[in-house]
Amino acid sequence: MWFEVFVICFTVFLLWIIGKFLVLLDVVHVPKKKCIHLWRSAKNLNQAVYCSICEIMLTSCGFYCESCGVCADSLCIHTAELVLKCKENYTQSSSTEQKVVRDQVHMWVKGNLTQTYECYICQRDIDYHGRPGLYGYRCCWCQRCTHVNCFVKTADDKICDFGRYRNLIIPPNHVYMKRRRLQRITSIVAPDWSEWKPLIVVANLKSGDSTAAGVMAIFRSVLNPIQIFELSASGPGDAIRLISKMRSVQCRILVAGGDGTVGWILNEIVQKNIKPLPEVSILPIGTGNDLSRVLNWGGVPPTDLNPMELCEKVGIENAKVVQLDRWVIDIEGRRSRRLHINWLPHRKLQMYNYFSIGVDAQIALDFHKARASPFYIFSSRVLNKILYLCFGTQQVLDQYCVGLEKKVKVYIDEKSIELPELQSIVCLNIDSWGAGVQLWEMSSEENDLRVHSTSDGLIEVMGIVSSFHMAQLQVGLNKPIRLGQGRKVRIIVRESFPVQADGEPWVQTPCELNISCNGQVKMLKCTT
Repeated sequence: MWFEVFVICFTVFLLWIIGKFLVLLDVVHVPKKKCIHLWRSAKNLNQAVYCSICEIMLTSCGFYCESCGVCADSLCIHTAELVLKCKENYTQSSSTEQKVVRDQVHMWVKGNLTQTYECYICQRDIDYHGRPGLYGYRCCWCQRCTHVNCFVKTADDKICDFGRYRNLIIPPNHVYMKRRRLQRITSIVAPDWSEWKPLIVVANLKSGDSTAAGVMAIFRSVLNPIQIFELSASGPGDAIRLISKMRSVQCRILVAGGDGTVGWILNEIVQKNIKPLPEVSILPIGTGNDLSRVLNWGGVPPTDLNPMELCEKVGIENAKVVQLDRWVIDIEGRRSRRLHINWLPHRKLQMYNYFSIGVDAQIALDFHKARASPFYIFSSRVLNKILYLCFGTQQVLDQYCVGLEKKVKVYIDEKSIELPELQSIVCLNIDSWGAGVQLWEMSSEENDLRVHSTSDGLIEVMGIVSSFHMAQLQVGLNKPIRLGQGRKVRIIVRESFPVQADGEPWVQTPCELNISCNGQVKMLKCTT
């Protein structure tokens, strides 16, 4: 009897220790109820904050809620869970046929303002000159703030209009949830707002230097938490299902990741036949970020992740909708007597940035294998750049792709192309390759009337001589070789070679590749 009691107590204690350890490791739990706090370590904040319960300044052992901004130390966190409510994910139930949308009231959180705010009652700055304590109130939906003394006047203004960025927010009072053993959203009623384009944020924790967790945290503080998705757990399926609940609503998607993550999202949109097509913007946290560069979102993430500035950039006034050609690569396997291959599968895949065969794909493949290795512990942009440099230097010595021009045959619009000595062939949909190298522009001559566009149904084919030539292109000391421009490209590969499509590499056995345009997707181009 006593032994069983001891085992139960020890198990409970062990689970409690594991829970505390996971919190210290900054693991964020997913809310299963409509208003539960999402605690994160306060060490991720770049400011001094105070416990919302005891008002003591927090150290590295404190926590803050990503959604509402409530803070608590390790002793007060349980009390905060019981006393202080968090932002609601939804407020409606679809158990009845009648769907009544109630007004959303302000949700005020005291103190810990993340920046200098202006009181919306008296229009003066809320500045307490660094004195310790909790000062001011902020509505975590509309982001309006008041002085403590002005807060009593908010009693006459209870209804929240979701503020400046309401066209990006899914109001919780418009979300219908089915209450069963597993809660799921059944429908979302569009608010009566002009130009409502809700923003869905999808982040890839495995991209670049792992800043996606911070991106998710800052957007939870402005948007409805149900609008934020992490890809490594279940992929983009959950985000696409949420968009499908908003029938006939034009949505916007912010992809926090690299080129591969963006292509993953675009493929899912096309495969699920989402209508109208979502407008996709990019927060570059990958290694190359070539598509992000072309669309003016930059090649690196901003040093200061400010949710207001990011919402401003993807807002209706500051982001322009552009079309991006979607190319299909049809791979037909070929028999090879040398490799004793009698049958190879037929594949089709989508391409949005570029496709290449040769030395640059070999470097990408080596990097991909290194990153997948269990010895690759620390992920950072600097380390990724160093690895690329090492593998590029290795190819100068190995010369694995020498004689590529003798082992492939290239046709542009069914016209055979005479190939010079090459180690790589690149088919461009966007004029950014290898983390920002503009191959088409670099190879242009005077009075050249052939322009590059991401939406003209034309693809540009370039040649690269060697890995040393690649290094020269990176610093602008040489030019690539133009092979042509057309609407269709056919490449016959007679031997196995490394290839890559939008940064995803593999070894391709003998085959025939047919590249042709297959529609367009909507992207957002930054204009600020």
